[in-house]
Amino acid sequence: MQSLKKFYFGKQKAKVNLRIGNVSSTINTASVWAVTLDIPVSNIKLFNIIGSDIECAITSPYNIKENAFSHSPLTYIRDDGMMKLLTRYSFTNCPNLIDATLKGVLFTTGEVARDCGSMTWNLPECTSLGNGFLGNTLSNKTIVVNAPKCSALGSTLGDNGIFCKWWG
Repeated sequence: MQSLKKFYFGKQKAKVNLRIGNVSSTINTASVWAVTLDIPVSNIKLFNIIGSDIECAITSPYNIKENAFSHSPLTYIRDDGMMKLLTRYSFTNCPNLIDATLKGVLFTTGEVARDCGSMTWNLPECTSLGNGFLGNTLSNKTIVVNAPKCSALGSTLGDNGIFCKWWG
């Protein structure tokens, strides 16, 4: 006698995988967020505003486009693995940005963080940092980059040649 097996195919529940600090005054809907990231709004789930911060689930890999956060008040960005690339000027002139933990970023182009303040970059999967990755970060700032898999640095990490700590 042949046994019958029942299979239940359910939807995988989305989990929040992206958190960004102090941007809810400008990014206040999933539609606005989709435009900022240049992804379909259907790829954003669980969009939620918590005080001045936002969180959501991004359902497919994406890149941060050029100037996505230029002149933004953001204080932190934490992505659990869907973000793959940081393009030029992604975080230009973000003096309040103190922490970028981007677990899925594989490489960056140049001048991602031009004119930012003291901060920590956590890029555990990044293998290549582009030319002038930090742009012209001011000399009185402390920048920490944790990129343990990085094996390729651009010709200059910062335009002014100032770099305080390198881990990786």
